[in-house]
Amino acid sequence: MFRTPRGFRLSFPALVAAAALGGGLAAPAAAVDVDLGTISESVSLPIAHDFLLGAFSDTFSFSIGAGTAFDFEAMIDTGFWRRSGIPDLAGSLFTAGGSLLQMGDAQTRYMPEGWPARSVSFASMLLGTGAYRLIFTGTATSVYPDIPITSGYFGNVDFTATSAPVLEPEIVALYAAGLVFVAATLRRRRAGAVAAVTTAPTA
Repeated sequence: MFRTPRGFRLSFPALVAAAALGGGLAAPAAAVDVDLGTISESVSLPIAHDFLLGAFSDTFSFSIGAGTAFDFEAMIDTGFWRRSGIPDLAGSLFTAGGSLLQMGDAQTRYMPEGWPARSVSFASMLLGTGAYRLIFTGTATSVYPDIPITSGYFGNVDFTATSAPVLEPEIVALYAAGLVFVAATLRRRRAGAVAAVTTAPTA
């Protein structure tokens, strides 16, 4: 007996018959592109992709509103599967512009019987205003090449509001320009004071 991602159990002959009838149990894996929306409050969002077979690249997009900041954490897991798996499951967090912010920590663990499970976790990271993309890649494989036994992953993305919002880049630039102006003004005043002392007549 074999377990599919939805928990149904099929006998080995049934799996062979399904594959022989054309189409099998699942089509090759297709990429998903999910918009998680704008994060405006602390929330834990479920993410998953079921019935995977073959190579895939999934994107979960989200944005953080102006003037806010959140601690970001995420983890996904395939669970233990006896007849299929995603041995190369990996994940990364990018800005919308493509800059890499963090590579997920991918781990493979085994049950005593040797059944593997793969997980990808992201350490807590403070994210400010902007748009982001969480991307997962891998190749879902069946132990039996001629029998399309599918795999999947599931998990959560957690956002926790912080009490100290991250400043937007434009505001940081204005602060920097202001500091430069203040420093230049102080230098001019100091230079003027030194010149006045130097040229003052002696008694």
